[in-house]
Amino acid sequence: MKITGLKKTIVSVPFSKPYTWRMGKGIGITSVLVELTTDDGIVGYGESPCPFPPAESFKAAVDTSLPRLLGEDPSDHERIYKWVLRLKGLYYDRIFAGLVFSGVDLALWDLMGKASGKPIYKLIGGAVHGEARFICIVPLADPRAMAENAQRAVDDGCQTIYVKYDGEEQQLTHRLEAIRATVGPNVKLRVDFNQGLSPGFAVKFIKELAKFDLEAVEQPCGEEDLAGMRYIRQSINTPLISDESFKTFNHTFNTTQTGAADIIEVDHYTTDGIWGVQFSRLEASNETQSA
Repeated sequence: MKITGLKKTIVSVPFSKPYTWRMGKGIGITSVLVELTTDDGIVGYGESPCPFPPAESFKAAVDTSLPRLLGEDPSDHERIYKWVLRLKGLYYDRIFAGLVFSGVDLALWDLMGKASGKPIYKLIGGAVHGEARFICIVPLADPRAMAENAQRAVDDGCQTIYVKYDGEEQQLTHRLEAIRATVGPNVKLRVDFNQGLSPGFAVKFIKELAKFDLEAVEQPCGEEDLAGMRYIRQSINTPLISDESFKTFNHTFNTTQTGAADIIEVDHYTTDGIWGVQFSRLEASNETQSA
């Protein structure tokens, strides 16, 4: 099986409701859809999300991968992907490169899965859990509306509710109070601060929120401030999630070595795709075992 073609399509889809968070308001999502075709007539599909416009820049970057992809066997995925990362020096901008080429990565995995007749999870180590649990990010609104939306999510089977921080501490407190009172004590609650706090204030504020029995808090301070993340982790009893601090291999090593998180959150579309997630997970696991 050899790759014979690459097609890219920019698609924009509006949200049914605006997505509000600390950095602003999103009204939809734009992605570059990637289609890889082979001489066997198989088509592999992938998606490169474009959170930083213009999408045309993502599409143009994907175009540069075509000469390397043509004639290649998709099962040589790691060698192909490492070469693609070096295109135009994008290796040195790993987060942008991860976003751009995540669609190519997924399309390669899709081709391998279709050719072998197996789902991707069978190709990367097999099943660990019998089912996957999903979280629900409740859109920011007044406390009562958020509590009602949270209850609807719970009724639909969601076991973990995520609440975003938008810069208003008192409002966050009221929202958590309303949600906890509505969904009861058994539903898990998490707060995502999206790097919005200083380490010292984060410790004080998170301790105040402990009364809501939070399962975890995510990325309270800046992604590069690993000393701050470690200080917060050592000062609170609520588990700390690293997200923005965990986007590349270097992030993986530095975050785990520093002891800056209890939980890691990995997005395939910023961490060099599924291939990158595998290696980030292994790096974090090895570092944890050696600590």
